[in-house]
Parts: sequence; C-alpha cells; structure tokens
Amino acid sequence: MYRQHCVTVNRVNESTNGSAGTVNTPFGTQYASGKAALIRAVGCIQEELDLDGEKNIHVYALHPGGVLSGLQSMALCLLLN
Repeated sequence: MYRQHCVTVNRVNESTNGSAGTVNTPFGTQYASGKAALIRAVGCIQEELDLDGEKNIHVYALHPGGVLSGLQSMALCLLLN
C-alpha cells in the first residue's frame, strides 16, 4: 500500500523580532545557524522529493512568529556591558 499524499511540517520558532535563521544576529551564532540549517534542509528535502517524482509529498518549515524567551534578555545584557 502506497501513500497517496503526505505533508510534513517542521516548526521553526523564530526570535522575538522574527528573524533568527534569516539575518545575522549578534551573539546568536549557534541559535541562528541552527534555525538556518533547518530551513535550508527542509527546502533541499523538498527539491529532492520533486526530482524523484514525489509530487504528492510536501515538506514545509513553519515560522509561527516571535517567541519571547530569555535569549533576548541575555543578548541585550551582553550588548550593553
């Protein structure tokens, strides 16, 4: 039995300003690069599926918007000191 349709969604939380993984973020190298890697991996996987003829399988990176966390406070503290 083969799957007729498939959708895979990868949730990628963004920073409070909604830009982690898409712009340069001071003191956020690990965080931003991890987000960027997931975004690019999802795009590459979709391209590979398309090239293999899997037109009914769709892969998305979902960016739900800003999430307030302690990361912003820590970065601001480092910038001000």
